[in-house]
Amino acid sequence: MSPADEKIAQQSIDGATIGDSQLSTIPKTALAQPTKGVDIEGFEGIPASMVAVPFCRMIQPTSKRTELADGSEAPQGSFLFNDVQEYVEELNFVLLRAKHEMKAIDENGQFVFGDYEGETFRKPVVSILGITTENCKIPGKLFILSLSTTSFTAFGKLIAKFKGSKIDKSYRFELTAKTIKTENKKGKFYVLDISIGAEVTPENLATIAKLAADYGVVLDREIYQDQEAI
Repeated sequence: MSPADEKIAQQSIDGATIGDSQLSTIPKTALAQPTKGVDIEGFEGIPASMVAVPFCRMIQPTSKRTELADGSEAPQGSFLFNDVQEYVEELNFVLLRAKHEMKAIDENGQFVFGDYEGETFRKPVVSILGITTENCKIPGKLFILSLSTTSFTAFGKLIAKFKGSKIDKSYRFELTAKTIKTENKKGKFYVLDISIGAEVTPENLATIAKLAADYGVVLDREIYQDQEAI
């Protein structure tokens, strides 16, 4: 991505508001607080947002820990769900919330926590909270996908399409994510490509809105960014 494209994408993300999903470095205090407890007897008083949401990683040529449940390796350019060790070539999902923030990385480009003692650098990241649709190979699965600056252009274009079409909620339409292989002076890698699909049916919209309210706050917690900071 050229410096000019990166600047445009960054400006689009920094100033974007789409209905109930605002991209901001500041936690969204207006986000609905979780109202639904865990649907297991004895855990009703625990908010659903405390449930651990697994990461879905976009596999790069430099990615580590790409082993699948059957012992094989997830292919480059695919989306790997860490918890079940399964991958999809195409990610069909609904975007519940997205958050833009600056994350600390070490000299090797790996994300680190606040207690890391070595030298760190700040890198912008967009974290996406989504749920896969019935069209996905792994349907009905909550996940977090972290995007580095190399995929900001595609995400900025998605926001522009939403705003241009006057779409008021990030979860009103189904999305399809694929990857495109590209190259720069650092080498070859994959970037995100997102397209807008069918509108969510009215009967499912209320359910998805509830999921966004219940789980959206997980992006405000300090979580391990299990994704290369390319």
